[in-house]
Amino acid sequence: MKSGISFILPLILLLTSCESNFDRYDRDNDGLWNGDEFDEAYGENFVSWDLDSDQLLDGNEFFGSTFENTDLDSDGFINEDEWKEGNVNMYRNYAGENDFTEFDVNEDSLIDEEEWNDGFINSDWFDTYDVDRDGYMNTGELNEGLFNDWDDNGDGFLDEDEYEAGDAYFNAEK
Repeated sequence: MKSGISFILPLILLLTSCESNFDRYDRDNDGLWNGDEFDEAYGENFVSWDLDSDQLLDGNEFFGSTFENTDLDSDGFINEDEWKEGNVNMYRNYAGENDFTEFDVNEDSLIDEEEWNDGFINSDWFDTYDVDRDGYMNTGELNEGLFNDWDDNGDGFLDEDEYEAGDAYFNAEK
């Protein structure tokens, strides 16, 4: 009997440690994330975007961070494959599917950060997230914007597929 317990305990610990982030933050175990569960999971990510540590994101911090997330190979440029990945999982509501060529102003088949910023500055991406229209985003506004963008079916919840698509973009390994 003692050997059975010594086998079960490590198995339980292994299964617990393999719990997905989605399951870990799905507090009510309904297979969906609400806004509070999203905030709990992603609230700390704001700090890495807030470059001047003032608890607010301005347009430069927001667009700079989204550029870095999209630049999957960290070469300082966004190629067409990276653009497509980001478009599918993040900014399709603010840039059309085929706008790569419009952003690539110098036509070198790459988007640098200046082209990225110039392309999005006239979109409503930042303004949509900046709910109080003060020209800055706080943690709540960023999380609400991300949550709404990830909520593909608009039901006010994230299912695991919506979470995985958004998280793949947001937390891409560099």
